[in-house]
This record gives sequence, structure tokens and C-alpha cells, in this order.
Amino acid sequence: IQGEYEEAKRYYNRALEVWEKALGADHSKVAMILNSLGMVNFEQGEYEEAKGYYKRALGIGKRALGAGHPNLVTSLNNLGMVSFGQGEYEEAEGYYERALEIGEKALGVDHPHVGYPLMGIATVALKMKDPESARVHAERAMSIREVAAVAPELLAEARFVLAQALWSKKHERVRARVLAEQAQDLWLNASRADKETMEYLVEVNAWLATHRVK
Repeated sequence: IQGEYEEAKRYYNRALEVWEKALGADHSKVAMILNSLGMVNFEQGEYEEAKGYYKRALGIGKRALGAGHPNLVTSLNNLGMVSFGQGEYEEAEGYYERALEIGEKALGVDHPHVGYPLMGIATVALKMKDPESARVHAERAMSIREVAAVAPELLAEARFVLAQALWSKKHERVRARVLAEQAQDLWLNASRADKETMEYLVEVNAWLATHRVK
């Protein structure tokens, strides 16, 4: 709801003012507030404003924590999402790849947070008509999320992207349908019926309707 976004902006801007005054403009907690402001703007479709907040957060994170700190993964993933939303797919891929590199080194290759840049790269690959890259990255993300205690919606996302990547290979189409149907079930039974979940359901329903195994 638009009014709630504006209220959130006021809250975060006030928090930003307080933290900057109390801790200094380059404190890691300031970066957290900037990421939150970026997310509100992103949800409103204000991509340039969101990108500005995310870049500021990334810069602070590098200075305060170091260029290899896992906290940077959040800002890099966020920048990837904004670039993707703007249709800047190569730029988005660069952010996701950097997030993946840092996440794997700092957290381990099977850490749940590594699933986010993997999914980002997979989604970009689909847009860039590279189903093999999409398959490799989505498969890894799905494997991580099947083991980790993540929200069912995240597992659904990985299964659906993998389904789309597999469809280009005829011998994988049965598996692709099964994965998409599993994703559909997870979203139908999601604990939250928010806008994002509904959009995913519409997308997977449309995909299933037009992708049938003959």
C-alpha cells in the first residue's frame, strides 16, 4: 500500500539521521538502514533511487567491514535486483557474480545465503537465452534450499526457474513439468499471500498451461 511505503520511508529516514549522528556516516548500521530505504524504493518501482541507496550501503560496507565481508552480499544482491528490473542484465549478472564470490568465500559454498546470488545469475541467464547457465545455477540453488531451513517460497522459486531452464531439452521436459508443479503447490500453500507470491502463481500457472509434455 502506497501510504505504508511512505510511512516506512519516514521511519527509515529518521533512523538514518539518528544513526549517522550517533555512530558516524560510515558505520555498518547506517548501511543497514540504507539497504532498507533502498528496498522500500525498489518495491515502489523507484529503481534509480533504490540503486543510489544500495550503492551507498555497499560503499560503507567496504570501508567499515572490508571488501570480502559477507554483509556486502546483501547490497550486491540488491543492486543485482535493481539492475535486472531496469533491464540491465549484464550489469545485474556482474553484481550477482560478485555476491556469489564473496558469499562462497566468507560463508561456504552451501550456505543458504549463497542461494540468492545463484538464483540471480540463473534468472539473468534465462533472460539472456542461456538455459544451460540457468540450469547449473538454479540446480545448485535448489540443492542448497532443499537442505537448508528456508521459506518454502524460496524453494518454489528455485524449482520454477530450473523448470524453465530444463525445458529446452526434450528429454528433461517431464522433470521440468514436475518441478513447476511442485513450485505451484508450494506457492499455493505459502504462509503469506503477498503480491510477490500471487505474481509467481500467475506466472507458473501460465507456464504450465503452455508447456505440456506430448
